[in-house]
Amino acid sequence: MIAPIVWIGFIVLVMLLMAIDLGVFNKKAHIQTYKEALYSTLGWIILALGFNVFIYFAYENQWLGLGTYIHEPMGGREAALKYLTGFCWKNRSALTIFL
Repeated sequence: MIAPIVWIGFIVLVMLLMAIDLGVFNKKAHIQTYKEALYSTLGWIILALGFNVFIYFAYENQWLGLGTYIHEPMGGREAALKYLTGFCWKNRSALTIFL
């Protein structure tokens, strides 16, 4: 089972990133240019891929007991692949909303 500190850390990270996005980068209401939207999108994608690297190492080295759950033990490669697959499906489904 995943340690509660992992969930608490994840929730704090998400809230911190939302606060930074809404409070720092998008402080004033304005129409984004294509260049600004592209940089913002690339920034979030790079951050998500960096989190994927963290997942790989966290599961591979079993930090905080990750990957040792009795019902679904997994190594870093499998965990990172599952995250990346979910990330791609989420983005695909979000894209179909706008098409």
